Amino acid sequence: MLTILPEKDQKFVARALADCGTLENPAVLTARGGEKTLGFVALDITAQKLRLLKLELDHAPDFVHLSPMDRPMLDGLLKAAASYALNREIFYLECENKELFPFLLRYGFQETAHKVGGYLSLLLHNC
Repeated sequence: MLTILPEKDQKFVARALADCGTLENPAVLTARGGEKTLGFVALDITAQKLRLLKLELDHAPDFVHLSPMDRPMLDGLLKAAASYALNREIFYLECENKELFPFLLRYGFQETAHKVGGYLSLLLHNC
């Protein structure tokens, strides 16, 4: 079974956030298939926004060499981060990680001044 949950292993969290700079309320959400780690999303919650820091799959070194199954996994991790933020009454996403820009722009986020940003409603729609 696939799960995406806040990471409890503090060593894993420390490694994931090691090069992310100063953070206010960091979190790492990890995707697992059973006991196997599949990927993670690193984020920081500030007073007004979700800062998307990293989005990684364990078997994909970059966003260029993705398999057809990788995109749904990345989508799930991104939507889990959005849900995490919405549960904390945060409605806006911002990302400075240029590697993630093409992925985020597909959802309708806008690029301005070396950042990509937009409201989380671009990711989570009413059914």
